[in-house]
Amino acid sequence: MAATSTTTSTHFGAGQTWESQLICLFIIIGFVLLYGLGCHLYTISVGWHDDAEALNRLLTQPPAQNPNPKPSRR
Repeated sequence: MAATSTTTSTHFGAGQTWESQLICLFIIIGFVLLYGLGCHLYTISVGWHDDAEALNRLLTQPPAQNPNPKPSRR
Protein backbone atom coordinates (compact mmCIF):
# COMPACT_ATOMS: atom_id res chain seq x y z
CA MET A 1 0.00 0.00 0.00
CA ALA A 2 2.87 2.36 0.77
CA ALA A 3 4.43 1.85 -2.66
CA THR A 4 1.20 2.78 -4.43
CA SER A 5 0.75 5.92 -2.32
CA THR A 6 4.30 7.12 -3.04
CA THR A 7 3.95 6.52 -6.79
CA THR A 8 0.56 8.23 -6.97
CA SER A 9 1.73 11.17 -4.82
CA THR A 10 4.41 12.00 -7.40
CA HIS A 11 1.75 12.22 -10.12
CA PHE A 12 -1.25 13.75 -8.38
CA GLY A 13 0.16 15.50 -5.33
CA ALA A 14 0.34 14.53 -1.67
CA GLY A 15 -3.28 15.28 -0.79
CA GLN A 16 -4.85 13.37 -3.69
CA THR A 17 -3.51 9.87 -3.15
CA TRP A 18 -6.86 8.55 -1.94
CA GLU A 19 -8.57 9.96 -5.04
CA SER A 20 -6.16 8.19 -7.38
CA GLN A 21 -6.55 4.99 -5.38
CA LEU A 22 -10.32 5.38 -5.64
CA ILE A 23 -10.07 5.85 -9.40
CA CYS A 24 -7.85 2.77 -9.63
CA LEU A 25 -10.37 0.83 -7.55
CA PHE A 26 -13.22 1.91 -9.82
CA ILE A 27 -11.19 0.88 -12.88
CA ILE A 28 -10.53 -2.54 -11.37
CA ILE A 29 -14.21 -2.97 -10.44
CA GLY A 30 -15.21 -1.90 -13.95
CA PHE A 31 -12.90 -4.44 -15.54
CA VAL A 32 -14.20 -7.19 -13.24
CA LEU A 33 -17.80 -6.28 -14.08
CA LEU A 34 -17.03 -6.16 -17.81
CA TYR A 35 -15.30 -9.53 -17.58
CA GLY A 36 -18.23 -11.05 -15.70
CA LEU A 37 -20.74 -9.56 -18.14
CA GLY A 38 -18.75 -10.84 -21.09
CA CYS A 39 -18.56 -14.34 -19.65
CA HIS A 40 -22.27 -14.20 -18.86
CA LEU A 41 -23.17 -13.11 -22.39
CA TYR A 42 -20.84 -15.74 -23.83
CA THR A 43 -22.50 -18.43 -21.75
CA ILE A 44 -25.94 -17.25 -22.86
CA SER A 45 -25.04 -16.99 -26.55
CA VAL A 46 -22.81 -20.07 -26.95
CA GLY A 47 -22.98 -22.41 -24.00
CA TRP A 48 -26.69 -22.13 -23.28
CA HIS A 49 -27.63 -23.07 -26.84
CA ASP A 50 -25.34 -26.07 -26.68
CA ASP A 51 -26.90 -27.10 -23.38
CA ALA A 52 -30.39 -26.64 -24.83
CA GLU A 53 -29.53 -28.76 -27.87
CA ALA A 54 -28.03 -31.47 -25.69
CA LEU A 55 -31.07 -31.36 -23.41
CA ASN A 56 -33.41 -31.58 -26.41
CA ARG A 57 -31.45 -34.56 -27.72
CA LEU A 58 -31.66 -36.23 -24.33
CA LEU A 59 -35.39 -35.57 -24.05
CA THR A 60 -36.37 -36.54 -27.61
CA GLN A 61 -34.22 -39.66 -27.98
CA PRO A 62 -35.05 -42.75 -25.92
CA PRO A 63 -32.25 -43.57 -23.50
CA ALA A 64 -29.89 -46.15 -24.97
CA GLN A 65 -28.62 -48.58 -22.34
CA ASN A 66 -25.84 -49.93 -24.59
CA PRO A 67 -24.47 -47.87 -27.49
CA ASN A 68 -23.03 -51.01 -29.14
CA PRO A 69 -25.52 -53.83 -28.57
CA LYS A 70 -23.91 -57.25 -28.74
CA PRO A 71 -25.94 -60.38 -29.52
CA SER A 72 -26.96 -62.04 -26.30
CA ARG A 73 -25.27 -65.39 -25.64
CA ARG A 74 -27.71 -68.03 -24.58
